[in-house]
Order: sequence, then C-alpha cells, then structure tokens
Amino acid sequence: MTRTALLVLAALAAAPAVAEEANFDSFAPGFLGRSFEDGGITFSENLWFPGSALVQFGATNGTGSLSGYPEFTAPNVMTTGSWSTGTALGYTRTHQWIATTGQMANFARVDVWWPTGSNWEGVEVSLEGLVGSDVVVSDSFIHPGAVGAPVEHTRMVLDGGPEFERIRFICRGGPPGGDQDGILAVFDNVVIESDGGCYADCDGSGGLDIFDFLCFQNAFAAGEPYADCDGSGGLDIFDFLCYQDEFAAGCP
Repeated sequence: MTRTALLVLAALAAAPAVAEEANFDSFAPGFLGRSFEDGGITFSENLWFPGSALVQFGATNGTGSLSGYPEFTAPNVMTTGSWSTGTALGYTRTHQWIATTGQMANFARVDVWWPTGSNWEGVEVSLEGLVGSDVVVSDSFIHPGAVGAPVEHTRMVLDGGPEFERIRFICRGGPPGGDQDGILAVFDNVVIESDGGCYADCDGSGGLDIFDFLCFQNAFAAGEPYADCDGSGGLDIFDFLCYQDEFAAGCP
C-alpha cells in the first residue's frame, strides 16, 4: 500500500461523526409544508391517522410552556398540524412522521413532550430506524394515561444497533374506545448521526481520552441536553456514572 493510501485511511479513521440536528428555531411560527428541511434533515410523511391524507408540519413558539425544561431549545418546537401566534403550546395529534439525512446513520435522538391523559393510555410510542420498510432498531414507551404531571418529556434514542436509512416516529394501538394509533405531542432537537457515532466521544476527536471527560463536564455545567446520559430528563450524579460506563465500554 502506498504512503498516500495510508494517509487517506488514517484520515478516515480519525474523522469524527457527522451529526445533523434540527431544532426548528430558524423558522417563523407557521406551517412548514407536508415536507421540509432543517439542519440537514428532511421531514415527510406526516399522518394524523393510519392511512389518512398527509398533513402539514408546523413550527411554533414553546417558550411559554417548555422554558422550564433544560432539554428545550428555545424558541420553537415542531408540531404535526398546527401552530400558535403566542408562546403557549397547543399539542397536536401525531400518528407518524419520517426523517432522513439521505445517508446511512447509526444514531438518532428526538425530544418529545406529550400531555398525559387516560384516552391515550396503552398507546405504544416508537422511534424506529428503517432500512427500506424493515425496522432494524427501535426505542419505545407505552403511554401510561393520567399520571401526576400534566406534561411529560421523553428523550427517544436509537444507538448501538444496525445502521438505518431513515427514522420513523410512529404510534400504534390503544384501548377500545380511545384515540388509537396516535398521541398528542410536540418535538425538538432531532439529531441523526452517521459514520462512527459514539456517545462517549464527546469532543468528536475520533478517540477517547481525558478531554472527553472535560467535554462532558463542560456540557453538564452548561445544562446541555447531551449531558443527560441516562435520559432521565434532568442532570445529576447518575449522568456522570452513566458517562463513565459509556467511556469504559469504548467506541466501535
């Protein structure tokens, strides 16, 4: 192998992951169309009900409702069919939407806020990584119905599985007589990452060292969503323990 080829391979091995992120803050509140692009990610196939006609996405100001959540990136969130001229959210029914960067990916993350309520109890809410029509990796939860807080936050993550072409947010099932196959929700911080994504590589250097610990410490001190390693919705000592475990596990 030539010296030039060796240098090229070394550069590829050291290349950090390519991450695209959509936080919807560059838009004025309003409808975004049945398909739109933000942060290198294209969103499409927005359905309120299984088999229904496509509906428009929207961007709306969430500062009046979500400013107390550290995961919220002000001012906007994405909705799936409505928007408001004010800062208080109106949650919109969601059955499905799809997003892609146009490249294979191995990591994805979506922040979801969803009102509680018994009429949604039992609905399975999933984030799926797709290759063609096949689901190759997924993260999901079951809507619990009425709980203590009127609004809940869930960070959905695809990591550690096969590569996928696109992500799909989708809801399935529910009790007879309820609003099946959907929930009320809004979305923020949609991330799709490709080519060597590794959570522990905080500084994106392509390797793990003391600077990744310092990077994580800085992210924690700044209250960045990345530092919520255990996905609890808050930052505490357990996130440091979680990051320590991720670092010890290494990168592929």
